[in-house]
Amino acid sequence: MKQILKPLVIISLSALLLSSCEADVDLKNIDSSAQVNMGLAMPVGTMSASLGDFLDLGDGIISVREDGVFQYVDTFVIQRNFHAINLEQYMTHTNQEFIISEQIPLGGLSQITLPAGNTYKLSFPMKMTLNNLNNTFENERVDSIYVKNSEFISTFSLKDLEMNFNDIDKVEITLDEHCSRAKGKTLEIPLQGSSFGEDIPINVDDFTISFIKDPTKDPDNSNVINEMGFIITFTIIPQTDLIINTLSAFTYDFDINFLEYETIWGWFKPSKFMRDSREIVLADEWDVWKDLKDLKVKLAEPSIDCKVSTSLGMPLTVNLDYLYVENPTTTIYAMFNNNKRLMWSMPEFVRLSDPLDKVAVNYYTFDKNPSNGAIDKLFDITPEKLAYSYEIVVNSDYSSEIKQHRLGTNTDIDLEVTAKIPFIFKEGAEFSYSDTLQDVDFSSLAIEDLISDIDFVDSLNTKTLQLMIGAESYIPFAVKAEFEFLDENGQPVDLSLTEEGNILNIPAPQEIRGSEVIKPAEALLTIALDQKGLENLPKVKSIVYKAFLGDNVATAALRTDTSLKFNIGLAVDVEAFLNLNFLTK
Repeated sequence: MKQILKPLVIISLSALLLSSCEADVDLKNIDSSAQVNMGLAMPVGTMSASLGDFLDLGDGIISVREDGVFQYVDTFVIQRNFHAINLEQYMTHTNQEFIISEQIPLGGLSQITLPAGNTYKLSFPMKMTLNNLNNTFENERVDSIYVKNSEFISTFSLKDLEMNFNDIDKVEITLDEHCSRAKGKTLEIPLQGSSFGEDIPINVDDFTISFIKDPTKDPDNSNVINEMGFIITFTIIPQTDLIINTLSAFTYDFDINFLEYETIWGWFKPSKFMRDSREIVLADEWDVWKDLKDLKVKLAEPSIDCKVSTSLGMPLTVNLDYLYVENPTTTIYAMFNNNKRLMWSMPEFVRLSDPLDKVAVNYYTFDKNPSNGAIDKLFDITPEKLAYSYEIVVNSDYSSEIKQHRLGTNTDIDLEVTAKIPFIFKEGAEFSYSDTLQDVDFSSLAIEDLISDIDFVDSLNTKTLQLMIGAESYIPFAVKAEFEFLDENGQPVDLSLTEEGNILNIPAPQEIRGSEVIKPAEALLTIALDQKGLENLPKVKSIVYKAFLGDNVATAALRTDTSLKFNIGLAVDVEAFLNLNFLTK
């Protein structure tokens, strides 16, 4: 500070003297002393803040629109399972004995011999009962399943029969009339390298199992079964004579390893998870909310875009019972044409005739319109909690006309929610921001030391010293700035100010075009320091300000160029006594 002030003094005094002298003046004949009044301006520092200082843009939740307006954007996905079907719950193990004499009669004998080298075909019907399928119809009825891929496990053993595994030429399975398969209903079990008692995997893809007893009738709870059937055929070419008796048999263990389905037809009710009621503490759910909450803003034009995607083959309705926000003193509901309840019947849904991979998508937007919840009213307060209650139901008006629904592999309803809240503030908005000017050094402000090296100055007395703070604001509000002057320990320094002596009121900019501030507002705070304030000023090591944004003159956006700037300096009014004898030497 001293290094700045001394040149200012020399330059100012020299300019004062030179500007009042003419070339032919005889300095020896004038009074050897003179008194000069003058002012000095000394910059201390600058503090400025853009919207990026007010709002944390690092995580991308707060972004900039194409028009330069900042907005809060958050997207999240809620998944709700409409009706969970896990086919594993129906899988059972089947053990069946195939008596050979039922296919090759013994003719009243206790045993017969099958000559080697001949071919014998043995076909046996087989059924597998699926555990708990279609036993109760409270929540579901399964009419048919399109299986994309599956694996069955076969194990062959012998009873009272001496033969080699190689005597079996092939084993085929033919699906019964309740099953269909585009690639053919008969498939061969791979036997190469296998043996009796060994598990043999069978892969079957792209087939449909129907559990409807009578396909000529509409499916209902009395027209379904819980079995899948097929015929197993053994082709035998014995390498040696084969002896068959009345007890000779193949035993067959049959297991389902997995069934990977793509589509299930039937009648289904939503699971209990399709109803949801929650109360959310916003600060716990979204870290950014604490920052937004501290702004104490009334935000205009928020919107919540909802995208619902589902492969469910049925029409749905969302019943929103309520949506509200609250703080300790106020509760505000979203109102849909003066009604807290919203019934949203989704027009798009998957029909039975649609392709199996069809996904239905529906959109709904909550915004300021009365029919869409008037949710801008929710931000008339600073909410601490958000609460909602909804359920998703089958559209009864439509489903009463049909006898089947269709579930895809994704039985979830995916709700993608995008909240967009532009920082366009309405009248009465207010938030605060604080900044600090560090490393302030007033300690060398000893005016008398400034003249120690200036020969023609006898003395330099400080008449008044003023701390000047000039403001320039592009923020579309009236701004109140409060300043604190702190020592090296962060404690306030007593500058003997009046009650309002540290407050600068900045008007709102008057030139606003649309939502853009064209010309900034300006204001100046002059803090006159008395003797006590002057004595304590060198103790100030930092200056802190808190800016409170109050009523704005018009709805306006906070843009990328929105800023607030303070220029801080000292104005010194001094009285100099000059010794002009020095100039005559």
